[in-house]
Amino acid sequence: MHHRLAQLLALAVASHITTSSASPLDVRATAVKCNDVTTGLDPNCWSQLNMTTWFKNWEANTPGANSAQGSASTEDPVDPPANPAQPQTSPGVAGGFGNGGDIGYRRRAVGCQKGEKWSTCFLRLGLGKAGEDCTKIGPQTCVPPQVGKPPQSPEVYYGLWNIYAVNNYITTVYDALQDLARSNPDTIRSIATGSGDATVDFSNGKTYDVNGVLVEILLKETNGRQLINAINTPLITYLENAKSKNKYGPTTGVDQLTSWMSYSLTDALKYVMTDLPAFVKFVDNGAFSTKALPKKADLVKAFAA
Repeated sequence: MHHRLAQLLALAVASHITTSSASPLDVRATAVKCNDVTTGLDPNCWSQLNMTTWFKNWEANTPGANSAQGSASTEDPVDPPANPAQPQTSPGVAGGFGNGGDIGYRRRAVGCQKGEKWSTCFLRLGLGKAGEDCTKIGPQTCVPPQVGKPPQSPEVYYGLWNIYAVNNYITTVYDALQDLARSNPDTIRSIATGSGDATVDFSNGKTYDVNGVLVEILLKETNGRQLINAINTPLITYLENAKSKNKYGPTTGVDQLTSWMSYSLTDALKYVMTDLPAFVKFVDNGAFSTKALPKKADLVKAFAA
């Protein structure tokens, strides 16, 4: 039931070393240019564009970005700072994005508005319009950004795409989990009860964290191993550290387990979309900087294996 993280990471490192020549993270194997998003996306570009630092600068220089509640900007319409890779403040400029191929329009709200989540703020500024919301499960208000609409720097586009990709992945896991519960409930039941694993012992009223079941299901996506650069790794790491308030015992049904695991996925998405440092940590392995996102049918098949 409870995998040994150190052993799994050791296996992951060994696997990564022996297969690095064919790894999708090997920029030499692709024709993608990080500074030209029309050539595609590449996981290596997160580090090559220094996106972690870029986001820290954006947070520091955009009013309200460092708070889930945001703050209203009262600046007059101004042009954004000139260098999108290094947001800066100057007289009359209150953060936001740069021009120079970034967002070529003058705007009044150059910061995040009161009550606006950082991700919604970023989408509004990056897309040049309001209405996009990626904080909730489901694709209704979270759609993939289009290259050059409006004109964007590579950093802004990678930021927009990673917001979309995280929502897409967690939503896909959520949907796949519902399908798994309907089509193969024994898989969930088997993981929850340990299938004879001595570490699952319900004697004396002992209960277990529901996130442990979800972690084991997610590990099936990568053949039971926690790989360093896998797309499931950030979510697994989050679930291992964020203990669920829901505990299950020997009489807990699959429907209830699935409902509780769904809550955990909803909480995970809300957390990273309202806490910018948490989001940056979530995506900094580069795994979401790709358009090859998992499909629901593939996840259901992997989860049921």
